[in-house]
Amino acid sequence: MGTPFPVLDPKSPSGYELGMRKLILPQVGVDGCHWIMHTQKLLQDGGWRIRFTNIDNSADGREIHWSHGFIWWLIALGNIHSSITGMPLPASVEAVAPYANTLLLVFLIASLPWVMYRRFGPIAAGGLALGLSSIYVFFEFFMVGNVDHHGIAAASALSCALLLAVGGAGWVSAERTLQAKPKQGKKTFEYMIDSKAARRFFIGSAIAGSAALWVSAATAVPTFFGIGLGALISVYFFGRHTSSDETHYFPELWRWWGITGCCGSLFFYLLEYFPFHMGMRLEVNHPLYALAWIGGGEILTRLATWRVSGIKPWQGKSATPIFMAAIAAVLLLPLLVVVYPERFFWIADNFLWQFHKDYIHEFKTIWAWTKGRSIAAFINVALFPLISIVVFRLLILNELGRSWRGILTLIVLPAMLLTGLGMLQVRWLGIANALWLPAIPTALGCIFGVAFPHRFAIWERILGGLVVAFIFLVFPLTSLWETTRGINAQAQLGPEEAFGIYIRDLSHRLRRENGDKEMVVVSGPTTTTYMMYYGGMKGVGTLYWENVPGLKATAEIYAAHSEPEALELIKKHKVTHIAIFASDAFDQQYTRLIRGLELNAKPMDAFIPAMIANSTCPIWLRPIHFASPSQLSSEWLVLREVKPDQSATQARIGVADYYETRGEGASALGELQIAITLEPENRDAWFRIGSLQLLQQGVAVATEAIEKGLAGKSPVEISDLCSQLAMKFFNASRHAEAVYLLRRALEAMPADPNSTNALAWVLATSFNEAVRDPEAALALAEGNVANPLRVTYLDTLAAAQAACGKMDAAIASVKQALELSATVAPDPSNLDPKALQDHLRHYESGMSIRSGGSR
Repeated sequence: MGTPFPVLDPKSPSGYELGMRKLILPQVGVDGCHWIMHTQKLLQDGGWRIRFTNIDNSADGREIHWSHGFIWWLIALGNIHSSITGMPLPASVEAVAPYANTLLLVFLIASLPWVMYRRFGPIAAGGLALGLSSIYVFFEFFMVGNVDHHGIAAASALSCALLLAVGGAGWVSAERTLQAKPKQGKKTFEYMIDSKAARRFFIGSAIAGSAALWVSAATAVPTFFGIGLGALISVYFFGRHTSSDETHYFPELWRWWGITGCCGSLFFYLLEYFPFHMGMRLEVNHPLYALAWIGGGEILTRLATWRVSGIKPWQGKSATPIFMAAIAAVLLLPLLVVVYPERFFWIADNFLWQFHKDYIHEFKTIWAWTKGRSIAAFINVALFPLISIVVFRLLILNELGRSWRGILTLIVLPAMLLTGLGMLQVRWLGIANALWLPAIPTALGCIFGVAFPHRFAIWERILGGLVVAFIFLVFPLTSLWETTRGINAQAQLGPEEAFGIYIRDLSHRLRRENGDKEMVVVSGPTTTTYMMYYGGMKGVGTLYWENVPGLKATAEIYAAHSEPEALELIKKHKVTHIAIFASDAFDQQYTRLIRGLELNAKPMDAFIPAMIANSTCPIWLRPIHFASPSQLSSEWLVLREVKPDQSATQARIGVADYYETRGEGASALGELQIAITLEPENRDAWFRIGSLQLLQQGVAVATEAIEKGLAGKSPVEISDLCSQLAMKFFNASRHAEAVYLLRRALEAMPADPNSTNALAWVLATSFNEAVRDPEAALALAEGNVANPLRVTYLDTLAAAQAACGKMDAAIASVKQALELSATVAPDPSNLDPKALQDHLRHYESGMSIRSGGSR
């Protein structure tokens, strides 16, 4: 697009000038924009936690309930990067963010397989390591550029389930078997672990689970429910044992699991909220989850004891009140969610619920989600459950003992539950597939750890091998195929990459035009985030439950019944810009949601839908044109700046500017002529009419309008206006018009060295022989270098000398310019030394410069 990158600025909250950012994240990682912005906001405010932001829901702001673990990780990596590169810390955070999750995957691969190696053997450890890195549905959480907390949540949930499996899922070695391992020739094969080691793994599982609850309660809660369901089913079918069995079920492990999970949940809650923000937000980790966890652990312990030993949960001293208290602890949280959702659980808000259900892809059923997608997309999300074939075959193996069957049942139930939820809403498939991953090393440990592969038929071995190979190899092979196919292909921007560049350049341009003035944008829920991120501006509606008020406010603006109503809402939220993109217009959707209309309704009377459909522009809006790239042929943009106090004349001038930037000069001239009718003495309108006439009809026709536009202005104002317009004409290779404007600027300020230098350059280098006047250029340039020397003035003198055939003098002048450029501080108005070297080579070759470029 040609928009320059922002330069580093240590004083800026983003590390770049005017709060801008330049890193383009993939569309799947839109949340990463907020993670980076929240992290930089924390660095700006100081302290170690951030609980409030004013970047959206303008002008009130909103609470933040994102866990700080990922934010602190970004800050730690940013400090390392900043210490090495010297970049401002906020800019370093942006630079390292794409790799933050990938590094976490490296740590995961280095740690979890080691645990598996110690308990399930080398084949199981290798299978886990391979699965962590080669199965797309898990690996995508950690791909470079995916700046999000879902990777930590998935890894924590995976670890929670896996450590329970390694801990025996409740089965421990009987006392008489602790001194010696069972022989391989026995009829059944058991998983042998003593109670102390099992307790350590259950505690580790609870710690991992509490971390998952801290990072994402929505991910952790169904995982815990699946684990509890798996525990009950496994103990029901396999919990009974005799005194001669090598293993027995040890229900007390679940009490340890519940107590540790409760303590871990409370610890992370206090870490996040103590002492000033301890409210009742049940969308995230809360002490009520800790209470439910310890209650759930107690219930599992007592029910398992009932199955194993026949002691009912309510039998024994104080048993009944304890059991009832445990049930109450579990039920209290969902009861509050159901009874008081408007106070404690905003996700249940009807507006937000309908928003998610109707318009967010993650909330679609698997069948709706796969419509229009390739078979490869379906394979990627549906591949992992194939491991259940291997697990179910193991469960019906006669030689397999209770402990292994219990472990396999426990490990597969959470994954099956989440997969079922994923069929209803695809957002659960990511965590479901993460929970299927522990089934691979568990199954491999079961098969090879007890050394009975010979118990399987040949066809079963082949089928099992094919299933595992298919799971492991699809993503690596398809990636290799795509890479190989693209080696010799010409690199091209795809629509996603092109849109990222497009919206970044637009945001940068708007920010530069507005300087450090506060900007607030109303746009679609996704594009609002992008413009906030790239342009360092604020927004109103972003797609997060904490910002329900901002979403509703945006919808009210979209759905306003009249222009005055829309203006009132826009003023209330201090909106400065409206940006409606074709790919994220959301005009009908917002209107339907806030008005409670049917899904197929088309409310064309609403403010934003009507403005899009009818191409209208109220008097208090100024249209802005920003062309989309060729890769986005279907993309359109309705961009408006809010100008509530502008007059009808100013509005017409703004529309004229819009048409002019679109290359529609006749339409622009028509709008300006209407502006003159409304206000005959408006000098701004006259000057713009003159500039258009100058472009379309030449100097003779434009002079009168230009002079009317300059009437009454100071010499400095006249010089600035004419010089700026002259540069536009010069860059458009309209040199005759540029000379006329520069001479008019010098009439106002005869001694202005910049206008003198610009005129000398045009006269010396123009390709238009009717304009080119080397002698006049030399006279101007020689007089100009009497002013304080600047590199540009010497370079212009050299160009004039070369144009007059004085090559030796030109070489000497440009060499002097090179020497001067090495001694002066960097200045955007000075030429780059490379350009001076190019000019020197021209003169040494006996050639003068013919130019149409900027000066």
